[in-house]
Amino acid sequence: MMSFFHGFELRAYQTAGARLTPPVLDLGCDDGTFGAMLKETLGSETPLFGADVALDALQRARRTKGSDGRRLVGASAAALPFADGTFQVVMANAVLESIEHGLAESLDEVARVLVPGGTFIFTVPTHRFGEYYWITRLLMRLGMPERARAYTARMDRRMTNFNCLTPERWSEMLHQAGLEVRNWVGFLPTSWVTPWSLLAWTPFRVNGFLKLIPFRPVHRAAAAAQRLLMGRIYRNTPAHTPPDACGYILIVAGRPHAR
Repeated sequence: MMSFFHGFELRAYQTAGARLTPPVLDLGCDDGTFGAMLKETLGSETPLFGADVALDALQRARRTKGSDGRRLVGASAAALPFADGTFQVVMANAVLESIEHGLAESLDEVARVLVPGGTFIFTVPTHRFGEYYWITRLLMRLGMPERARAYTARMDRRMTNFNCLTPERWSEMLHQAGLEVRNWVGFLPTSWVTPWSLLAWTPFRVNGFLKLIPFRPVHRAAAAAQRLLMGRIYRNTPAHTPPDACGYILIVAGRPHAR
């Protein structure tokens, strides 16, 4: 499930022409896996600062391959323990949607810790994401829109998708924080949200069951099949999708230069 998503997410960074100019803050870094993959994908040797409110995630991040030199702190996005103008780049990957309270304050903090002219890069689900959960789609086709909406709301709470906003609404909130949108890339078409949500459904988490089979050839065969399937999907999916047709979006914003 995460490999399916991260493949698209990494390509969105490349499509946007993103650069990790040091110093860089990985906001909501979790276990550091995606930050390490991003550094490798962009060909950067930049040491990252990592911040996350979950201390157990930071413990895992210290053990993540490729996280050498990472400086980790436990902190809320709404109260970052850094001086004004500390970072050239702040990135937040699939993080801002999970901030139930204090989103505006978090954007203010991002603007504060960026240098004038600095860059904020983040990925978030769009307002279309929840419409394409596979059970939501099934219920709509069965003529049960109220149950479909109730299921979507329940799934959004379960996945902590509190902020599935339109690109226009993100632009407004960024502007209020003193940031301006420079670029955006829609990277997960709505047509692939449905199979993604199917992979996320517990009975279909095949890898979890494979762990119970202590036979490595089975593991290798499953991995090869997944690479073949995911590779085909990746190659046949546009690198940039219009906002009304994508479930996730990468937004590049910036703090204006001082006048």
